[in-house]
Parts: sequence; C-alpha cells; structure tokens
Amino acid sequence: MKRLLCLLSASVLILAACGDKKEESEKEETSSLDAKQAKTKEKAKIKDNAVEIKGVKVKIVGTEIVPKGTTEYQDDDVLVVKYEVTNNSKDDNEVKPTRSYLKVFEAYQDSKDSEKRLDYGHVRGETYDSERDKGEDNIKKGSTISSIETYKLNDLESPVLLKAKDQENYEDPNIGSIKINIKDKKSSDNKSSDKKSSEDDIKSEDMTDL
Repeated sequence: MKRLLCLLSASVLILAACGDKKEESEKEETSSLDAKQAKTKEKAKIKDNAVEIKGVKVKIVGTEIVPKGTTEYQDDDVLVVKYEVTNNSKDDNEVKPTRSYLKVFEAYQDSKDSEKRLDYGHVRGETYDSERDKGEDNIKKGSTISSIETYKLNDLESPVLLKAKDQENYEDPNIGSIKINIKDKKSSDNKSSDKKSSEDDIKSEDMTDL
C-alpha cells in the first residue's frame, strides 16, 4: 500500500513539473514574439532632399550643368550632382561618400516613352577632381564630407530623376525620387558666369523637384 502511495505521489510531482515547463515555454514564446514585433523596421523616406539609412545620411545639396567641351576631353553635356554624407552610424563599418551615395541613388533621364538610366559623365578640373577624390575618404563618426557624382546627359530638355532605394528593404525598396529640371537649370547656369550650384533647383519627391 505504501509503495502504491509513493508511486502515485511521484506521478503527481512529474505531471506538475511538466505543467510548469509548458507554462515557462509558452511565456518564452510570447516574449520572443514580442521582441520580434518591436524590431519592425521603419521605412526610409526623403526629407529635405536627404535619405538616412542606418545612421548614414546622404543629402543632395546642389546641381550644375557643364556643357560639352567646357573641360578637357569632355564630349558630352554633363550633370554634376553635389552631395554630403553624414556618418551617424552605430556600427564600425567604413562609411565612404561615393559608396554611400551610389547605394541609395540612381539617376534616370525622363522622356515621353521611357526613363533611361544615366551613365558616368566625364569632367575635369581642379575643383571637380578634388571633390571627386573626397568620395573615397573614410568619414569619422559624427562628421560630414561632401563629394560629387557626374552623369552624361542624353539631352538638355528632359528632367532627371534621382531615384532613392533602400537596398536592405527587400519587400519595399523604393523610397521616392528627386526631380532635377534640366531645362530650367540650363537657363539658370547660363546666366551665372561662375556656375554656382543651387539647392533652389532641387525638389524632392515623392516627387521632389530640384
């Protein structure tokens, strides 16, 4: 009889222990789900002609049209896009202006039937070369470095779209566009002898004009 009672008591203890483990497992699963929900990524957006992803902000600050033949060996009309990259990233990865810009922006020239991706445009000169060279510098935490990207234009009438994407957002990578009105920009640059780039021509989209 005593042996039977001992066996029954042991069975009750085992069942109770299993029940406790099940409750603990359910609590752990709930906690894990709550943690995943808290990590939902906020979609990047264009604000003041800038896009910030993981603490790296790329801001378009000006544009300039350089007519063909202006610089040595320049066979095409070229759009110069001046930008700044700020490193507020929390990780230790290298942040370089050119790499950061190209990771976010692609340039297309709009037309009646299509949007054609623009190729690299060749311009030379001390100012352009020094700005372009800074594109390979490492940006320190909390610092900002400017650089330029140059594009070969198909014509001097159709607007250019700087399309922004978040390459790490696989479900919805498209952020928006910044529209550069080439026709208006050309007229403005022709009136300015020093060809100062202007942020007034930039408008960011969802569509933004620049």
